[in-house]
Amino acid sequence: MLHRVVPVDQHARLAMNRGMEVSVPCLEQAIDYCIAKKYDIISLGELKTRLIEKKYNDNHCVCFTFDDGYRDVYTHVLPLFRQYALPFAAYIPTSFPDHTARMWWYALEDVICASTSLRFAWKQKTYTFSTASLVEKNSAFYAIRCLILAQTADEIPKLLDVLHTTCGMDTTRYQDYALTWDQIRELNNDPLVTIGAHSVHHDNLARVSDDDLTFELTESRRIIEQHTGKSVHHFCYPFGDAGSVAQRECARTEQCGYATAVTTRHAHIFPEHAAHLCALPRIELRDNVSLDVLMSGAISALQYNGKKIITI
Repeated sequence: MLHRVVPVDQHARLAMNRGMEVSVPCLEQAIDYCIAKKYDIISLGELKTRLIEKKYNDNHCVCFTFDDGYRDVYTHVLPLFRQYALPFAAYIPTSFPDHTARMWWYALEDVICASTSLRFAWKQKTYTFSTASLVEKNSAFYAIRCLILAQTADEIPKLLDVLHTTCGMDTTRYQDYALTWDQIRELNNDPLVTIGAHSVHHDNLARVSDDDLTFELTESRRIIEQHTGKSVHHFCYPFGDAGSVAQRECARTEQCGYATAVTTRHAHIFPEHAAHLCALPRIELRDNVSLDVLMSGAISALQYNGKKIITI
């Protein structure tokens, strides 16, 4: 699981945004590692086939997946995977290329990094943050991020408007961070690339109504198919953690006809996941984290108390 892939000198300044990034050399190192270990680097469609038809061999297999449809997938990921002639998948929240998404996490970083303090009122409570030091900036970012994500889908835009009015947090300046539909079409026309859906609005699906859940699942697929002329078979849950996807979301995703869907649970995939194709876990690639440790299963074994099959 990856999100952004950036040159080594273009990382985000604050920890939480930087945590969604890896450097281009880190990604290339991961590819080289998998090749050296003789892992089969396969597409999502091939993964499903192997699980359903029990087509296993002596090699482990790996799928590379990129969430959120950042333009880095076109500028950095595509050339690298073409160089190696290897497949990968990119999950698109359609509000990103439609330019209706508000990338508040980058706007928040810019505001915090340019200030020594922030103050705003929300729901009859006043919030004050000192942002003079890097430690305070990271702490303020985390606290405000948690506040934003704790709101309902209807409330988040209102809170962002408050932050815009009182703190100057302009969320409209980051459209160039997202893939364009022309780039998505080019990606989708490459046989190495699988385009998957990632909802329309990138909301926490566990907090939306049944009707809105169905809308996010079906409309995102319809929009991508309309723009690309090709069917979409794979889905990625926004956020994807225990607070964002549970039995209802997985069942509805399966009912909507998706072949696979992925979470952000940190774990390996095993043959038993053939019965849980809409609740597949992933391993998050990080800069400066040992690939041997990531691939060993040690992290998930500790996180899930030795439980092997992680779904939801």
